This record gives sequence, structure tokens and C-alpha cells, in this order.
Amino acid sequence: MNVLCTGNKNKPKINTIVNNLYSFFESTDHKLYIDKKIENVVKEKSFDYLNLYKPSKHIDFVVSIGGDGSILSAVRRMGDSQLPIIGIHIGNLGFLNKLNKNDYIKVFKDILLSKKLKYENKILLKASFINNKSINDSILALNEIYIKQGEISRLLTLDVDINNKYLNTYRCDGLIISTPLGSTAYSLSAGGPIVSYDVNCNIINPVSPHTLSSRPIVINCNNEITIKCPNKNSNIMIFSDGQDSRFIKKNTKILIKNSDISAKFLKLKNETSYYEKLRSNLGWHN
Repeated sequence: MNVLCTGNKNKPKINTIVNNLYSFFESTDHKLYIDKKIENVVKEKSFDYLNLYKPSKHIDFVVSIGGDGSILSAVRRMGDSQLPIIGIHIGNLGFLNKLNKNDYIKVFKDILLSKKLKYENKILLKASFINNKSINDSILALNEIYIKQGEISRLLTLDVDINNKYLNTYRCDGLIISTPLGSTAYSLSAGGPIVSYDVNCNIINPVSPHTLSSRPIVINCNNEITIKCPNKNSNIMIFSDGQDSRFIKKNTKILIKNSDISAKFLKLKNETSYYEKLRSNLGWHN
């Protein structure tokens, strides 16, 4: 197998883990490549480098070193070329990572011995920006799309349609469109529901709405969400997973729907259950 390694170059332990992985792979018939994004961190001339933005077709899967943010970044950077991914957790949050700094070599031995990789698909949101009936840009998100006022902090007014049927006009500080995977991220902090990863839905969640009756709503994941700002003087910003952002021009419609591609997360034998992760990460007691 051929594996591409990426991660958060600001994590102090990334150099050690990359070198350990490389030494392990050299003892096998498999090949480890290093993402050019972290080339300046590992600084080893013997490494073979590839760009995660345009991964080679012969790469079987990607390993991300860091926290949840590292996986979010890696998934978006892959764009339409989604490869199976697995994370080694050395960050603050670990909802998306399945390995830790103590067990990753053992797990990689099992993965490389398997004849076929198993993975589960996760919803990717695609937000497209429409001017004069044509799409001029789009971004992907694994956790959520967040829309807020662009410059000063004031209430934002947004008209929201579902499948071209009017839903509501929200007056709020911002609006979150979340996947089930993202329901334990920003949406949860804004009072949204926790939704199991395997439920095919998305969440519309207003942040600090002007009226108490404006509550989060769970919709079918196949529905299309159209968002317009009736106030032509408002400048809007849109964020993807809290990392990528765009300023939205006036008179622009935002169309949010499931992407035609999915993120692919490697499945492991005897991996921690979703509900066990909830208990651990949210501090629930037995």
C-alpha cells in the first residue's frame, strides 16, 4: 500500500511521529509519502513528497497527525479527490481521530496486513455562491457552514428556503448549517442537537436568534438550502469548518446541499464506539 502523511505542522510531536512512521514503513513492503505542507517541519531529504491538494491516484489512504482541525483541513484540501483518511490524535479534540500516540504503529500493522480497506462515508456539505443565476465559487465543509455579518457585530437578517419553499427569516448573530458529524462541534456550542453520525440529515441552527421561537431544525440531507440576505447593505462572511472563509458579494444567493462526493474515514477492528466517544469527550458519567 501507498500512504500519504499530513498533519498540523505546529504540533511539536509531529516530527517524532512522522519519523517513527517512516522507519516502520521502511521495514515493510509498503510506501509512506509526506505531504509537502509539512515538508519544512520534518526536514528529511530521504522522504518522498506529494501534494495532498492533488494526491496521486496510487495513494491508498491518508494519515493525519494532529487534532480534529487537521482532519477537517485535510479533507477539504483533497477536494474532489477524496481518499480514505485516519487520524493520529495529538491535538486538543479527538472526535474524528481514531488513533493515539501510543497505539498507531500496532494499528498500522493490522491495516497493512488487511487485503482490503474498509471505510465509512461521511456527508460533505457544498456551499455555492450564485450571482446572476450562475455559480461563481463554492466551498466544501465536513462539520459545518457558518454565515455571519462581515464587518461589525450586529444582527444578520437571512431568508432561508428549503427546496425552493420558504422556511423562515432569521434575525440572528449567525446561521450554522451542520452535518451529523458536525453536530458535536460549533452547532452543539450554539445549542444544537447531538445527531448520531449514521443519521442522514443536516441541521439548520441560528446563533443567538432575536426571537426565542427560532430554534434549530433537522432536515433531510437531500434537501437543498437557499439563503438570501434581504438587506443589500449587509456584508456577509461564510466560513467552512472555521478554517476557510469568503466574503459574499451583495445580491448573492448561497446554495447549500450535500456534495456529490463524501469524506471517507477508515474503519478499524474493535474501534471505540460513537457513544463511548461521546461519553469520553463530553465528560458524561457512568
